[in-house]
Amino acid sequence: MQMSIKPLLWKEMLELVRDYRTLAALAVLPLVMLPLLGFMSTYLQYFEQGALLIVNRDSSTGYIGNISINSSYIEGYIAASMASKGYIVYRGETGSSIDAVLIIPRGFARNLSSFVDRALLEIQRIPGSPRADRLISDLYSTIQDLSINISSIKIDFLSMEAGVKADPNSVRDPIIVLLTAYITPSGEEISFEQAMRIYVARLLAFSLVFVSTPATTYVVDSILGEKERRTLEILLISPLRRRELVLAKAFSSSLVGLFASIVEVVAVIIFLQILSQGLLGGRGYDPQLVIISAVVVYLTILSTLALSLPVIVRSATMRTAQIASSIITILSSSIFFSALFVDIDRLPTWILAPLMILPYTHSVLAIKAFSMSDITGSLLHLGFLLAFSLALIVASSYLLNEEKILMRPT
Repeated sequence: MQMSIKPLLWKEMLELVRDYRTLAALAVLPLVMLPLLGFMSTYLQYFEQGALLIVNRDSSTGYIGNISINSSYIEGYIAASMASKGYIVYRGETGSSIDAVLIIPRGFARNLSSFVDRALLEIQRIPGSPRADRLISDLYSTIQDLSINISSIKIDFLSMEAGVKADPNSVRDPIIVLLTAYITPSGEEISFEQAMRIYVARLLAFSLVFVSTPATTYVVDSILGEKERRTLEILLISPLRRRELVLAKAFSSSLVGLFASIVEVVAVIIFLQILSQGLLGGRGYDPQLVIISAVVVYLTILSTLALSLPVIVRSATMRTAQIASSIITILSSSIFFSALFVDIDRLPTWILAPLMILPYTHSVLAIKAFSMSDITGSLLHLGFLLAFSLALIVASSYLLNEEKILMRPT
């Protein structure tokens, strides 16, 4: 690197330090969003108290042998079970806000005790509510427990009448399914800790969405902002070659990524600590996952800068560059968001091949490969990110168009 570029690098670093808004955004977003993501995925749901209304319209009584069953008992059983799970339960009627209604229709107890008919319960619920979703899930679990208890009474009665000794479980559930192990796609067995690391890696891949936007904003301002401040002309008539100017800007902007990766280490430690207490049952997490996530953050930001540069160095206005940068942000966000729901590496080839051109796909796969102990695969994806970024930055250094940048659009 020539001596003439050093003053520009020093200037860029000073401006970066003075640009406290960008630094604050880079620090606040991961430090707030990652712990918030962990908090929302583990503890937040426990602060929501769902409300259930039970309406009992049945007055019948049924008998299984000498055991009587009535709807009041059923109502009380469900109410007590749901209350023990933290839900508010109303019986009969209420003027308060509710999430679901359980209706016990007429003839329920009589049908429940029958060996021919089946008993029916009606459920009404609020659509599109996660709180209602959890309540309905727990309500189904409670009803399932009740169904098992009643079926056990029926089976015991029938076996006694037939003079045959029978286990209610073997009659009701003749097949048992157990999750005995976690495996890799190749069929290799892994431990619980390794399985949880894969789940955590999926969340970490999604968290990359929080780091690309501030860096893109900075690189746009770093180049086109010089035009707004009327200092770009001075730089262009300096002894610096155009390529050195772009490289200096890219290098200084990459320091934003370095800062973000350092912040990411702190944010991920907090995030994983929350998950280890909530989802992992207090079990420890792999500190190497923290390091690899920091490396991925840096290279992801570097690739974002690289993608932005070709447009920025050919743009006449800040608005044009910002629109292009917004497209890049949307593109990256879509990849990171899909990582929550899709195994990107197992998509059909005709879908995966185009996605592999994008650096953000490799960001996701680098974390996933590392979580599955595929160190070689992780390094290959990291290598692609680095090579892609450097190649595009160098190419952008030859695309600088002084006339387009300096001339005002007409």
